[in-house]
Amino acid sequence: MSNWMMLASKHYFEPLFERMKDHLLKEEYIHCDETTIQVKGEEGRKDTTKSYMWVYSSMMESEHPVRLFDYTPGRGGKYAASFLSGFTGILITDDHTGYNQVDHDQRALCWAHARRYFVDALEGIK
Repeated sequence: MSNWMMLASKHYFEPLFERMKDHLLKEEYIHCDETTIQVKGEEGRKDTTKSYMWVYSSMMESEHPVRLFDYTPGRGGKYAASFLSGFTGILITDDHTGYNQVDHDQRALCWAHARRYFVDALEGIK
């Protein structure tokens, strides 16, 4: 049964993912962030090795909102650059330097990430 699931994924869900990605790359704004994920039993890697799940999301106000997840073995900017190849809009991210490898002209920083520093500063005042 697991082989059936893998075949169904390859033949039906991968094309759907690629179609959604095509729509996402045409958006005016894309939010992007990454977080660590631990994968057990991954061939050629220790169970304690950090891997990353990247999330790419259109705005909630988009006509057809899209949110896609992309697993990568590392956090290098090459992964975001590859995924976002062809995107010409405004990329909204944290200040991770890896996003500098994405080939586009406009970038905005995420207010949620900036807010953390203000919250931390207020803790020191109390």
